[in-house]
Amino acid sequence: MADNIDKNLERGGVVDLCLALQSLNPGAQWILRGSEYSGLEWLDDKVAIPSEDELKDEMVRLEARKTAISYRGKRSSEYPQVGEQLDMIYHDKVNSTETWKAAIKKVKDKYPKT
Repeated sequence: MADNIDKNLERGGVVDLCLALQSLNPGAQWILRGSEYSGLEWLDDKVAIPSEDELKDEMVRLEARKTAISYRGKRSSEYPQVGEQLDMIYHDKVNSTETWKAAIKKVKDKYPKT
């Protein structure tokens, strides 16, 4: 589930009560009417309902995570296509050059991990 949460965040997903619930209790059964904690109806008798404070803390954590991984999507859209990268690697081996490393470094430097 954490991978799905990260993918959602990478795509610019909104951090809200629903995402916090999914993150804290993957697979739990609940209904949210509206967007406030007061609209939460907990249907899962195997998992305890998280408190409003726990959900607020999780939303803060998810916002921080979203910021921390934002570089991923930016990098992936600017990396050369895989075929082009393979061609660079081949020609680097043949010509003793480092064009592939330079191309990847340029993107990594532009969007560093935070």
